[in-house]
Amino acid sequence: MIHITDGRTDQIVSFIDEEQFWDDKHTKSLKDTLETFDFTTFADKRFSEYLAERNRVIIPDEDGEYIEFIIENTRKFHSADGFFVEVYTSASYIELAKAKVIEPQTTPAWTAKQHAEMALSDTEWEIGTVDFAGSRTITIESYTNPYSYLKQVANEFGLELHFRVETDGNKVTRRYVDLVERVGGWNGREVEFGKDLIGIERKEDFSNVVTALVGIGPEREDGTRLQVFVEDKDALARWGRNGKHLIEVYEPESADVNMTLERLRSLTEVELSKRINSVVEYTADVADLEKVPGLEHEKFRFGDTIRIKDTAFTPPLYLEARVHTVERSIKRDGQKTVTLGDYIEYTEEDVTAIWRALRSQILKKISMSDLLNTTYTKAEIDDKDTTVQTVAAQDAANKAAAAETNAKTYAETKAQQAETNAKQAVQNGEVPIPASAILGELELANTILKNANSTVFSDQNGNLYFVDPNNHNLVVKITSNGIAVGKNGVNGSFATAITGNGIIADLITSGGINADLVRIANDRVTIDKNGITVKQADFLVEDPITSVKTSIVKKTNLVQDHSFEMFDADANDNPVDISRYPEDFWFKWKIYGSPKLLSDKYTEVNNSYHPIFGANTAVVNRSNSFEQYIPVKPNRTYTLSAFFRTSMKYNPSGAKPRLHIEFFDANDNSIGGASQDFPATPANNPVVVRYAKTFTTPSNARSVRILPMSVDYNTWIEVDGVQLVEGDKPVTYDPEDKLWQMRTRFREKFYSVYSPVFNSVAVQYLGLDDKTISQANGFLVLRSLNDRIYLQSPIEIRAVKPYTTADYIPILASAFRNQSQRESKKNIEPFNDSVVEKIKNTQVYTFHFNYEEDDAKKHLGLMVEEAPEHIVSGDSIDLYAMNSYLWRCIQELIQRIEKLEATLATEA
Repeated sequence: MIHITDGRTDQIVSFIDEEQFWDDKHTKSLKDTLETFDFTTFADKRFSEYLAERNRVIIPDEDGEYIEFIIENTRKFHSADGFFVEVYTSASYIELAKAKVIEPQTTPAWTAKQHAEMALSDTEWEIGTVDFAGSRTITIESYTNPYSYLKQVANEFGLELHFRVETDGNKVTRRYVDLVERVGGWNGREVEFGKDLIGIERKEDFSNVVTALVGIGPEREDGTRLQVFVEDKDALARWGRNGKHLIEVYEPESADVNMTLERLRSLTEVELSKRINSVVEYTADVADLEKVPGLEHEKFRFGDTIRIKDTAFTPPLYLEARVHTVERSIKRDGQKTVTLGDYIEYTEEDVTAIWRALRSQILKKISMSDLLNTTYTKAEIDDKDTTVQTVAAQDAANKAAAAETNAKTYAETKAQQAETNAKQAVQNGEVPIPASAILGELELANTILKNANSTVFSDQNGNLYFVDPNNHNLVVKITSNGIAVGKNGVNGSFATAITGNGIIADLITSGGINADLVRIANDRVTIDKNGITVKQADFLVEDPITSVKTSIVKKTNLVQDHSFEMFDADANDNPVDISRYPEDFWFKWKIYGSPKLLSDKYTEVNNSYHPIFGANTAVVNRSNSFEQYIPVKPNRTYTLSAFFRTSMKYNPSGAKPRLHIEFFDANDNSIGGASQDFPATPANNPVVVRYAKTFTTPSNARSVRILPMSVDYNTWIEVDGVQLVEGDKPVTYDPEDKLWQMRTRFREKFYSVYSPVFNSVAVQYLGLDDKTISQANGFLVLRSLNDRIYLQSPIEIRAVKPYTTADYIPILASAFRNQSQRESKKNIEPFNDSVVEKIKNTQVYTFHFNYEEDDAKKHLGLMVEEAPEHIVSGDSIDLYAMNSYLWRCIQELIQRIEKLEATLATEA
């Protein structure tokens, strides 16, 4: 699609659909930084009148960024097929050459960003992304302009220029200039003849070959200039004639008056290296495979490095080169042609030699079959480990069982012998201890040992170990310090579970705690039988997927309409602002680009696309979203959060969410931002995840601009429940379903305009149970069986086409009546003006409205600008006043007729 904007206001005035233009060619070149867009379209459509007067057109690039062009020339022509116009445009950044005049001067040692800021001051353009490349002093020797100066800055710093614009869906809002190390990169793209290389052309130019250069430096303050001689002996042997050099003078494009001899020599050597060979340029027609489903990874862009293989070329062609010129169609199935430069050309022998070297290295490695003959596979090793473990475990169990039996037998024997000896000693009076005491202790020991369910060990320090007979890794250790538990056998580590001070709570694995008997407390939180008491603390809920911690403490959400309920959606999911003040800048969402809106109106048709909250959910990407400007306080901490979900309707493969935040000062100047990207939502899984970004506003911040979006330009993602609160954490989200249901109840019942779901709905919310809204045979009916129907507005009622404010439609009825009782009026005065001459001199026209097709039936009527003032009401004609005006005209004509009749009667 092509958007057309007014050349003076930047307002979008019309658009051209893809099927309404052809022969379109977008050309962009690194060699001269020029960019054009030409196309052919109809000359007799609604949009045609805007293709003139240096208006502008906006097209998308291959990644969704917008490019702006100025209409420079048009050529209209009539043929047997119709009336057409050819449109020729140039990139709008070329206008920087006319933006202002920069006087000769020597700048301080500035960075590239500072030089660019000086060039762009007082222009429509501003600095975007600038890569740091040190600082330099630049001497401007003659009057110049911002565009030329930007190219000089890019050359001095070894950077490349990139221009882009942003829109809000209605007009161009910002224009950026980027200075980056390199436009494009290496993305692994290989092009092969027979696959995606349609054709290739090789041009070789020998006209600028030299074998030596004389480098001349900039003129210094004393009027002198440095000079160096640089030659290439190999080039002399190849290109020289009779041993004589092909030599030219080279003056570097630099105004550095302090240039050293070494710097001049280095620049001259670099230039010579470019000119000792012929200039070769390749032009290739390449099929754009990224538009084929499943081959999206096969993309390449302006400035990228690609590899080309064409074995049918003579000699066979193996080429690595950079795309420095692109010619493409902006249509979905358009083809593109690329011109390549900065190339490295390989012969077939070079490629074969590289392959043989790699093959030789591989053959030196031990083969997999040799490896399998000298070792075990992982499965065999695992099997052997399992066998060893099984045997060892069985052996340990047998020995432990035998030890347990021997211990019990030995203990019982010793206990019986000790009991007998003790009894005998007491009976003989040798030991003054009651026999019952010793018997009690011995019986207890016997009971413990006989009934023990674990294997019992002790160490030299007297510590006891109870080993679970079913799992030897589970051990209870009893020491003088308490009871500990371990999960790695007797020799493993232990964690203390019980001490004289109480139970270690993190080792409780099951069961419950009686809150009537337990009190848990610190200086902020107390939990007991009376409940939970919190002092200046918070309750946090952690998202199981994103780990975002949410506070349950209530705070005000600064985002208005945070669930996008003040929008309607048409049948194609395009959002329509239905708020009371759609043009408001503050306190509401503004449409940015062309986002989508999932509405519950359509879930009856396909219930796979229910909104996350309320009636609507936004579907956005980097180029198409919703933006909102919100007042904030300086030096305050805020947290922006939103709920994201994979769009099963528009992008089931998932997308990376982004929360975009931009700060503005009191003069609405952008002063930085605090955006953050997040992990992609899962593919083919509509799980809802919440992400949050905490930031602190600058000292001069007065507002923020927020946009929930995806990281990439063309990957859709769903977003809902946007929240901005003060503090370092989001709070529990409170959906606004009920609030907006109250606000839009009538609108909800009015959805039958779009959907056949509601065949007959009672409007009970308005207390008018005898009235219905129904739909049948494509008609919408507002019905009252026994009473009037009132349409209320403080201004007027207008009937227009859907989603417009000026495309009017007829109203059909048996009568149109105006209120005219004397009791309803005041300031009543007779109207006796003469109107005949005014009516006589007011032209009547036939015409079409702007939104109508040229072959539609014409209307008959007056022009408001020419009509008598008594019948004009704003931008329209008051029919009641017009009829009264004609009534007054008839009265005048009757008076004239009566006067003529009286005269004739007298003469007779």
